[in-house]
Amino acid sequence: MLSNNDFNTKNLSDQFKKHIELTKKKKGVYLLSTISLTLSTALFLWGFQQILMNILYLVNLSFFSLIFRDAWSVKNKNIIPIIAITISILLTSSTLIDILKALDAFTSLGSTLQDMFD
Repeated sequence: MLSNNDFNTKNLSDQFKKHIELTKKKKGVYLLSTISLTLSTALFLWGFQQILMNILYLVNLSFFSLIFRDAWSVKNKNIIPIIAITISILLTSSTLIDILKALDAFTSLGSTLQDMFD
């Protein structure tokens, strides 16, 4: 028997099948974690290219904590949602860190040019 703080890591293939089944039935955290993983993968692969997708990425970022909370509540039954949202957070974070590095490079370039012309 699993305690309240344990993850259910037994029969991962059965958990994955159950996750797919519950996603098709549009059940809460199962559907949300799948959508979040899909959006984060799209962000990781294509970046910020279209305005509609940018809005969806921002909505996805806004709901990470809520989806993670719900995934944490079902960790005893199925660990797949928590794995999906964790991967989603990591993919989005890596993309946003790269964007921040690029912005830092532009800021440094601007400072250098300003110092050069002063």
